Amino acid sequence: MRIVPFYDRTGLIRASIGTLTGTLIEETVIASLVILLILWHLRSALAICITLPLAVLGSFVFMKAFGIPSNIMSLSGIAISIGVLVDTGSS
Repeated sequence: MRIVPFYDRTGLIRASIGTLTGTLIEETVIASLVILLILWHLRSALAICITLPLAVLGSFVFMKAFGIPSNIMSLSGIAISIGVLVDTGSS
């Protein structure tokens, strides 16, 4: 028997960040295409393309500044907020 004082979740966190990056790119592209196809308004599409990455970057900066660890709950909260930002930006 071996006692392990903690589990190394580095791989899980890196995979979650990869999923978050993929989701951010997918939602940016899809939201921009929908706005371009429906509204034919380039400035609105650019607003979403700029807002989404900056919002995620800001959340990671504040998490680092306040010492909040990057865990599954915080990453899933960021992924949910991406969806909220897309809904807000496209309405």
